[in-house]
Amino acid sequence: MKVWILIFFVLIANQANSQLKNQRCFVCHGVKNFGIVEQGKFKSLYVSREDFEASVHSKFACVSCHVDVRVIPHLTKPRKIHCLQCHFEGNVVGAPVTAKPEKYKESVHAKAVAKGKNAPDCKDCHTVHYVRKPEDPNSSVYKTRVPELCGG
Repeated sequence: MKVWILIFFVLIANQANSQLKNQRCFVCHGVKNFGIVEQGKFKSLYVSREDFEASVHSKFACVSCHVDVRVIPHLTKPRKIHCLQCHFEGNVVGAPVTAKPEKYKESVHAKAVAKGKNAPDCKDCHTVHYVRKPEDPNSSVYKTRVPELCGG
């Protein structure tokens, strides 16, 4: 019982620490019109704090994924990240693999991307910062939203 209580408090402390670290990111990324101009087009870098905090990733610090960001504010563009850097079979550090995300590599979508074609990646369906459990009615991949997501 004492071990479970200790684990609980470590998880709570880690989540609180992540939220404190994320506050610095939201100083800029939490502003609705925050973004950059790339190739003559505005690219939004806004992240809704409310939606992020409702996501399955809310317990993590932004730099858990954006590992190359060492100082805030960062003056260089962070490297692109991919969900499979955490979500892979055998990872025991908090990234569930119930849906076998590495199976994506075998999908028609991944094969099309590999050929240089425009096709969906993880983020196109599950979003980047607002990932919710599939059974959550607010999830982008909730069963009633899939037809619109794929065909809309």
